Amino acid sequence: MTAASEFLKRFRTAERSGDPMFAILEDPAGFGAAMSQRTDELDHALAAAVEGDFGAPAMLNREGFASAACDRDGAVIFAGPRFRDWFREADLFRATLAGLAAERPNVSLLTHDRTGRPVAVAAGLASAALNWPLDAGVRAALAATPDGYAVVAFQPGGPSWARVREAYGLTPSEGLLVAALASHGDLQRAAAERGVAYETARKFVASAMRKTGARRQTELIRQALSVAAGEVAEPTRFTPMLRDLFGLSQEQADLAVLLSNGMTRERAGAVLGLTSNQTKAALTSIFEACGVGSAVDLARIVAEVSALEGLTTACHVTLKSADETLEPLRLIPRRRGEGAVAVVDYGPPAGRPVLIFHGGASGRTLVRGFVAALQAAGRRPISIERAGYGLSTFVPGDPVTTAVQDIADVLDALGLERAPAIALGTFAGVVACAAQNAGRVTGGLITNPDPPRVTDPTVGHLLLNYLKVLMGSHPDLGARFIRLIYRRATPASIARSFRNAAKGSPSDEALFEDPACLADFERGARQAAVGERGVLNEMRALVHGPQPEPVADSSVWTILFGARDQTMDVAFARAHWTGKLPSARVEVIADGGHWLHASHAAAVTAALARQGREPSGGVSRPPT
Repeated sequence: MTAASEFLKRFRTAERSGDPMFAILEDPAGFGAAMSQRTDELDHALAAAVEGDFGAPAMLNREGFASAACDRDGAVIFAGPRFRDWFREADLFRATLAGLAAERPNVSLLTHDRTGRPVAVAAGLASAALNWPLDAGVRAALAATPDGYAVVAFQPGGPSWARVREAYGLTPSEGLLVAALASHGDLQRAAAERGVAYETARKFVASAMRKTGARRQTELIRQALSVAAGEVAEPTRFTPMLRDLFGLSQEQADLAVLLSNGMTRERAGAVLGLTSNQTKAALTSIFEACGVGSAVDLARIVAEVSALEGLTTACHVTLKSADETLEPLRLIPRRRGEGAVAVVDYGPPAGRPVLIFHGGASGRTLVRGFVAALQAAGRRPISIERAGYGLSTFVPGDPVTTAVQDIADVLDALGLERAPAIALGTFAGVVACAAQNAGRVTGGLITNPDPPRVTDPTVGHLLLNYLKVLMGSHPDLGARFIRLIYRRATPASIARSFRNAAKGSPSDEALFEDPACLADFERGARQAAVGERGVLNEMRALVHGPQPEPVADSSVWTILFGARDQTMDVAFARAHWTGKLPSARVEVIADGGHWLHASHAAAVTAALARQGREPSGGVSRPPT
């Protein structure tokens, strides 16, 4: 039996058990051998696994959703308090449950009983909704009625809107008006609800748009609702969903999405090749079909459908923990491009700032012990999430250029001229050197960077090495595998992958025996999985380069390696990076592994202090 056929057999067995990742994670060498003997049958099996009903994992704010439990006939068994206040007619659920496949949740529309506007809801069998954001009473009702259905509506409550305010730095008045605008779809009605004059409401909204980077009210509402939901990737088959729900044509569905994302009517029409009259007619049809009277309300219903379809197709749903909801998150709008950059400024404000650039398979969340060590040393860690990860909007094109521009936007928004950095891994190191050339990073540390190109895939982390080789030789297949890894990721498979990578390094193995530390790593991995496009874009870039850019003074950098790192050939990596940064200080921690910042946080902090080349102060311009 060939390696490809043997791997295919194992993969199909694992697929039937619901864990196709087992076949890959437990035998990366077999995976590599199979990929070197690619067959059409293997390619088709992988394509089917990736392109099925599963989407990226979702991390949801529990208080962003209202829920109810129904029996098979659509009669309400129990409704949570917010759901009861919203929907009062049990018969409405019958249409929602009609045609619901036993194994597949769906998204449908109900009529709001107070305003008559359509509202999106998701419905699924109790067994499929175990991880959904359900009211405690709904869970109890479904436990007593195992063949019943869960019905969930996206209805952000007060805590969700508080999170939106905090993330964008909105004042309470601005945040409450944005919430009212999302609820009513009309600024005059929103102003009346808040008891303010229309002109005052316009000023509040204009200020909120500046802080969020939104160009129009539609984009403001779409962005705000997205944050209120949590972290949900836009479904891969979103426009077909809009077509099915509202009876739209493909052109009309595309127009609805473009308008909801903040495009003007004229620009959206031009993108779709429509004349002004054709665009106007299409928009009239869209409003009628969707039951809305404004573009703002269209953005609201599109955001609801997107969040709920992301929920129903997610490979795994995680409800954000108390730690995550307390994360000091900021979303800083880009000045040169689309969307915003997610930043966690851990503080304290009086600490000396240090920028943290995350690894290629993680996100903005840092291990708590690492943060505490930096703060104890008088530092102010600021974690910047790169484009396409977690909540940072994806930007196509060169990811290094985007990252450096994002760093500049973040520093300016925080009132910092420049700061040292700690770069966790290869791509982060490349970004750090480019940011030094741009005058925004003053040096710092690069931990455990491996060479961008793989020379011997059998040395180091086998799975990662084989994926890099595959991305170089067959980029479409490599991207398919990465999507498969992320779209079938569960907490168990994420933990298993970390533990597999740590084998042979006692300090790394100890990290993943600590539940709190493992939870921090899992959260970062889920942020990468939600983004997915950022990971793929960076991996493609690494395959073809980029190398660290030559810098005027590489002595401002210290490169740390763990001698027990099982993911790379440390000697080869050291030689490679010493050649790129010849004046850098290189330190090897004898008992260290791959995740030095977590296992040897004190040593990393001390190495940053020894570097000692950063300018005093650091704050030299007012925040923008």
